[in-house]
Amino acid sequence: MSEENLWYGTLAATVRVDDLPASRRVVAIELPDDGQWRVCGYGVSDGSGIAQLGITGLPTSRIYAIAIDEWGKPFAPGMPVAYGDVIRPTQFLGWMYQVTSPGVLPGTEPEWWNSMAGVPQPVGTAMMQAVRHYQPVAHGPVSDIEWVEQEFDPHWDSVLALLRFDDPLAIGKDETARTWNVIGAGISSDSVNAVHGSSLHFPSQGSRYLRSEQSGGISFGVLDFTIEFWMLNGRTSSYNGGVLDFRLSGTGAQPRPAIIIESGSLMYVASGLVRLTCPVPVGWAHVAVCRAGNIHRLFVNGSFQWEWTASIDYLQGPITVGHVGDSLSTSDWSFVGNLDELRITKGVARYTENFDPPTAPFPNVGPPL
Repeated sequence: MSEENLWYGTLAATVRVDDLPASRRVVAIELPDDGQWRVCGYGVSDGSGIAQLGITGLPTSRIYAIAIDEWGKPFAPGMPVAYGDVIRPTQFLGWMYQVTSPGVLPGTEPEWWNSMAGVPQPVGTAMMQAVRHYQPVAHGPVSDIEWVEQEFDPHWDSVLALLRFDDPLAIGKDETARTWNVIGAGISSDSVNAVHGSSLHFPSQGSRYLRSEQSGGISFGVLDFTIEFWMLNGRTSSYNGGVLDFRLSGTGAQPRPAIIIESGSLMYVASGLVRLTCPVPVGWAHVAVCRAGNIHRLFVNGSFQWEWTASIDYLQGPITVGHVGDSLSTSDWSFVGNLDELRITKGVARYTENFDPPTAPFPNVGPPL
């Protein structure tokens, strides 16, 4: 089952033990049509016995909820225990022993009691009280689940930047809360030419760009990564322009990546040399550069273009959008056109072979816990 195809759901559970509300760990288990059981959510019921579980699954699956009692720690001679710890005897007979006063367990296992629940007894230097242990309580299939078809990103925790360019009053808004500064004039939000919502429009060449400074920069090191965005080239004649650049200002060749347009070609540059190249695409195009191990690959509209093998160790640098980072003082080497849905992922090569370009905005949430 692909995680990208799962739905969100909300399961409301009420736990009662001996006909009284109880706080218990609650696990939701899914049985899909393929018969492969999976845990689809978990949580804890409160003192009133109520739990609201966020789950992921399919509306066609059968969902079961299981309330599990505390299983405790097995007795160990001389083990320190803290208030609230639950200890399980070596020979389990249905009772657990909760610490009411911290201390150290004795060198030999005591003679456990089970008829004085609620009355603390000394065990070593600690005090404990007997508490009843209950078998798991199960219910299902559960039918009253509120399902919502919503995309999520299984690698959201690895996303270092996600810009949608949808807000005309905050074109540098980043869904990961990364800070971007708008430098120069002329950049605007374009709701007419966009893949989703609005895009970022660069009307002509000039010293204007978005920039996330080095203090908030990205160091890929030797890890996998994915840089991807939608691009609409705004010039038909050959020109030089920086699309996305991780290099410092004015320092030339360096082990930092850059994606540029030069003389009619779209290029991936590292250490001052062209590593990946293809013709500049016509119309809106999804562009992705991925590193998987030591293999760097360039994809346009999901189609493999070129690859380069190297064990390069990338250094940290700022991120410049719409200009070449090592020539910021000049008005040339700036991108002309539109960009949309820019996402940078560290530690994950999302694409290693031909794929279908995304048809929806990139999700800005991860799977529910």
